[in-house]
Amino acid sequence: MSRHESNCRPSRPVTLVKSMFGLRILSRVVMALVWSAPILGLGLGCGGGQSVEPDVATTVPERYRYGTLPYDRVRIEGVDMNGDGQADQFYAHDRDTGTLLWVERDLDFNGHVDLFEYFDPDGEVVEREFLLMHDREVTAVHFFREGVLDRKELATGIVGSAPIVQLFDADGVLRRVERDSTYDGRVDVWEYYEEGLLVRVARDRTGDGEPDTFDITRRPGQRGAP
Repeated sequence: MSRHESNCRPSRPVTLVKSMFGLRILSRVVMALVWSAPILGLGLGCGGGQSVEPDVATTVPERYRYGTLPYDRVRIEGVDMNGDGQADQFYAHDRDTGTLLWVERDLDFNGHVDLFEYFDPDGEVVEREFLLMHDREVTAVHFFREGVLDRKELATGIVGSAPIVQLFDADGVLRRVERDSTYDGRVDVWEYYEEGLLVRVARDRTGDGEPDTFDITRRPGQRGAP
């Protein structure tokens, strides 16, 4: 199988080479990027019954996780980043305009694409998809607004769900985390942050989608232990 064959579409630049050593490195490298890099109504992954059907009035974005990347309309440029003679970073340009549409990155140089990064017409990053597990499913997405981190969504082993969502302010500072602790598709825990510090936790204990209890963990301006 060539480097530009895929488990989801016939000409996607993702390989299926398996390396347990590489996977251990991948998990460490990508998890660090997911939580520290300046990310679902996700249909996580592709193929295997995980495809997302578009709403009548909505077009599914051209993304790896939806299996809609238009490889027939782009020019792929591979770059060897570590000098081993194998391309490990792939730039997808529109064939007609030359505009950069997305970049695929093999972060640990093990033959797998670990990160898909998408750009707007001005060259600003708009989304990053992370493939954290060996099954090649998208398990985290970072969303950007005007080049600033706006939202992170993370799955925790339940394919097709995003039980943890982090929301950021206009400066890219964490302001709220929403959790679906019961995996029923409904948020039941809200964490509120000020200046990056947790100040309040709300919980839905009745299952109606609304917070019932509030725990104050810090007061505005307080530092250190509450």
